[in-house]
Amino acid sequence: MKLRIIYNNNRYIYVSPENEESFVDILKTINPNIIYSSERNL
Repeated sequence: MKLRIIYNNNRYIYVSPENEESFVDILKTINPNIIYSSERNL
């Protein structure tokens, strides 16, 4: 599974964490303003 991290409104990077949910939780502890959206059902 890949996650796309968007920053500076138009730049992005793809990451493949072993545990997506845990990874997002860790990022949110660093920056609570992070918005997570799953687009898999599109």
